Amino acid sequence: MKARRIISAAMAAMLALGSTAFAVDEQPKTERIVTTQNGTGYTVSSVGRHIIATDDSSQSFAFASTDGYDLSQLMITDGEFTDRADVASLDKDLTMNGTTYPIRYESKIDAQGTSVIRATVSIPAAQDDITLSAEATSTAYTVTAMSQSGATVSSATTKLGKGEAYTMTAKPDGNLYCITRADLTIGQNKTSVALSKGCDEISQGYRFTMDADGVLTVYCGGVTSSATIELKTAEREPDSDEVLVMVHAGRGISSEVAKDIVKKGSNYTVSFSANRGYVIDALTLEADGKTAYSTPNTNTVFIGTNAYRVSGNDSGCTVYLTDLQSNITVSAESVYDSDNLLVTTSAGTGVKIDKNCGSSVEVGTDVDFDIYVTDEDKYELDRITLQIGDSSQTVDADETSIRVSGETYRMTTDQDGVTHLYVTDIDKPVRVSATASQNNTSHSVTIQKSNNLTISKNTGSTVSHGKDVKFLVKPDSGYTVDTVTLKIGSESATAYAGASIIAVGGVAYDMERSDDGTVTVYVDNVRANVSISAEAEKIATGSGSNGKISINRSAKSPFFIGYDSQFYPEDNMTRAEAVQLLSRMTNADPNASYPLAGFSDVQSDAYYANALNAFAYGGIVDVDTSYFRPYAPITRAEFVEMMYRLDTTGSYNGSTRFYDVPSVMREASAISYCADRGWVNGYPDGSFQPSGYITRAEAAAVVNRTMGRTLSSSNVSGVNYTDVPQSHWAYNDILIASSYQW
Repeated sequence: MKARRIISAAMAAMLALGSTAFAVDEQPKTERIVTTQNGTGYTVSSVGRHIIATDDSSQSFAFASTDGYDLSQLMITDGEFTDRADVASLDKDLTMNGTTYPIRYESKIDAQGTSVIRATVSIPAAQDDITLSAEATSTAYTVTAMSQSGATVSSATTKLGKGEAYTMTAKPDGNLYCITRADLTIGQNKTSVALSKGCDEISQGYRFTMDADGVLTVYCGGVTSSATIELKTAEREPDSDEVLVMVHAGRGISSEVAKDIVKKGSNYTVSFSANRGYVIDALTLEADGKTAYSTPNTNTVFIGTNAYRVSGNDSGCTVYLTDLQSNITVSAESVYDSDNLLVTTSAGTGVKIDKNCGSSVEVGTDVDFDIYVTDEDKYELDRITLQIGDSSQTVDADETSIRVSGETYRMTTDQDGVTHLYVTDIDKPVRVSATASQNNTSHSVTIQKSNNLTISKNTGSTVSHGKDVKFLVKPDSGYTVDTVTLKIGSESATAYAGASIIAVGGVAYDMERSDDGTVTVYVDNVRANVSISAEAEKIATGSGSNGKISINRSAKSPFFIGYDSQFYPEDNMTRAEAVQLLSRMTNADPNASYPLAGFSDVQSDAYYANALNAFAYGGIVDVDTSYFRPYAPITRAEFVEMMYRLDTTGSYNGSTRFYDVPSVMREASAISYCADRGWVNGYPDGSFQPSGYITRAEAAAVVNRTMGRTLSSSNVSGVNYTDVPQSHWAYNDILIASSYQW
């Protein structure tokens, strides 16, 4: 008890002393440090550490911008405290811990006539050390000019000081192109300027003028911001005093010109040369609705009363076109050079290919290929590809044969690991290629980040050599998988999600899309690193047809127009072709100016643009997506949906007759509607294959049924396609769809 009292008393005594018991004598501060420094775009009148008496208020420091910069801010810092003054506003002093540092602003005009601001900071009497600094902004601006193919700009990038004038010229390449539009972007503002010969337009301070030759000049009297000028181009149509020369070079033939526009009355030469392994077989000239045929060694070819000279041989020839008065097309076709059929090889890393012949052989020759790896410890022969003419097939190296264009060629592997490929009775160019895999144990499997969908796989980050990988690509709600990109080793390919295969490096991998939109990609026998990505597109939610654009069954004109005497019946119809085709069977006016559909991948001067605008106006196609994908093949379901909307504005509750068309499918009503009317048919197995692509031949048959066109109601005289023989299943339908009605 006594000890506790002693301790308590001692503590009380200490507390009684108060804070003065621990105080240290402090001398008042008589000096302080002011630190200044130069920085990017500005200088200060005196740089360094300045020791100033605390009662001295006579010090000041002047800040000025350097060439190409404007002084923007002054800053004062004391430890964690900072204050800023906006130089441009010219009305603020700096304040730190209750002390005001006055600023005097001065403005002068530089040699370019631009106002330049200097700022001087006065240092009042105070106790604290401080740091003075500044910020400056660049007054140099960049004007970037670029163009689509078909035009060349005089300067791609130009750096200018504030207020300097800018000039750029852009000239169409050759005589085939014209500059149609300029997109000018300054900051967040983007404007489009329509351009034509003789125009004089002003946008955001830039002047766009075009002379009679189509050369564009862009001028700005004083640049005050960075800008981007994007020029859009298009192939131009001939003027009234011009003619169009079209040149078509067939397989294995080269020509310096594919298309040109020349003045009427001009002379023009078209030259063809045969590549090695080919000879020029025939020439065709078309003008004024007349066609003439010739061979390379014919001296003269007549079209009507016009005679044109031909010189040369099957290796190379020239057609001399004199006094041209109308559009003309010159075509050259080839055949294989039977005395010099090319035999080539392509060996991948670690592979060697030997052959028992030179670089070319005569028709009927047999050739043996020896295929093997250079180092058996490092490589394993993987895949072999045989190409005969335009057809090819790829097989695993351990196969015993390879079949191309209906012919089977034998393969054997000897005890040394050499694979022998025997190609007999050669009548077309031959190319053999082979790849090897490294003898490692696994390959990486990578999923690239994709928006609005998820991708999963049935393996980890690697897969063992030769094993399989399955990917599931599932779209988010409100989206559909658009394309899938698969990369195997250094080879990659992109396929639309509705395709049944995706071919990478000559190997086809299966794909399938389920009713819920999930796409499955099967990558079998993995022998290289695998990477996958995909793109999703927002599902259109438009309200459908509004009746403004509808089927006109009194239409008399043809629905189809072929390509240079060919129809390409087995080619998949593109989305652009479908719109253009279907518009010809409607009340859409080809000369009307419908509201722009607004798709970012559709140019206003595209051949199908007016038809697409009409279909968007009538609700036949939905416009609440960014892209139309004009050159993608159209599916059977998408094609039928357009016909359905063209024929009715109401809903249809017909029963689903195809097992692969569930009632929840977006196009189910359209498929039922068109099938019930006999316009479309399914397949013998009861399927409709809605995700399959419709061919041009199939589309011809469908539109004929829809419009009630028959052979007796059509004038098919003069309609002939070289690639549609009478034996073709759709021969009559193709002729009917390409003809006028009586």
